[in-house]
Amino acid sequence: MTKCDSSVNFELSSRKDYVKMKTLKIFILFMLLSLSVLSAQNRYVASVPIHVSLVKGLSLNIMKNNLDFGEVILSRTGTLIKKSATEGIIFEISGNPNKNVAINYSTTNLTNSAWSEIFGGTKGNINFIPDVFVSTEKKQSELQKIENGNLVNIDKSNDGKILVNIGGYLNVAANQPAGNYIGNIYLTVSY
Repeated sequence: MTKCDSSVNFELSSRKDYVKMKTLKIFILFMLLSLSVLSAQNRYVASVPIHVSLVKGLSLNIMKNNLDFGEVILSRTGTLIKKSATEGIIFEISGNPNKNVAINYSTTNLTNSAWSEIFGGTKGNINFIPDVFVSTEKKQSELQKIENGNLVNIDKSNDGKILVNIGGYLNVAANQPAGNYIGNIYLTVSY
């Protein structure tokens, strides 16, 4: 009878293990199916292009920084003094080839106030009217007149460089006070 009890016990124990194993397998199968259903959902992908345009920064170098009208003898009628752009100030603009650059410059008044304070005399002003031209280093003889605020294209065949030549006019009045007149012209460049 012991033998019989033992086999019944063994049979019952195996059956419980079998049911547990079966339940565990069903549970694992259910989990795997659930995960596969979740991962099998539709995916949506969108793409957006990214763009950047890198532009070489502008630089402005003074190549020739003197616009000297020399010594002028005052006359009773006044006089108009001219310096050509080729005799004047030369700036070099370096920038991104084939890009437009705005060139702005100022008119200016020359004054003798520093001279008159040292040597005495009447203070005076003379209006300087700039005459501005652009060219490339390769074609310096081909000057092109520009007005304040004009856009100029940086020639791609010239390594991104433009020359700005500045001359101009001084209208000296008949009663202009004597003295050394000085002033500054300002050139601004921007894309």
